Amino acid sequence: MPEPDALAAALLQLSEHADKLNRLDAREAAHAAETAERTTAITTLTAAMKHTLDDQANILAGLKDLDHRLQGLTARIDDLASGPDDSSVDRSYQPAPTPRFWKPGCAPGSNTSTSPATAIWPRP
Repeated sequence: MPEPDALAAALLQLSEHADKLNRLDAREAAHAAETAERTTAITTLTAAMKHTLDDQANILAGLKDLDHRLQGLTARIDDLASGPDDSSVDRSYQPAPTPRFWKPGCAPGSNTSTSPATAIWPRP
């Protein structure tokens, strides 16, 4: 049978090893949690970068047709600026006549109203 001092020393070393293992487990658990946090942050940044790249790809796709559209607008502006070929046709923008503000909802040339606002509006 081993000596009592040797047995006590062996038990003391076993308890010290158990303490070291507990500290190592705690440290590794903290490292695992930190790694999970970093992985989540990297995943979030990657998703944001993908969204940004998709937006930029859409913008670049729209720029491909820009030259063609600008040429069309330039042709229209040149056509308007050069004046009409036929002097009886005016091709410039002509806005529609505005409705009279004192008769809301009235059709032009009509004395009847289609708007509920005329129920409180003074009649002529």
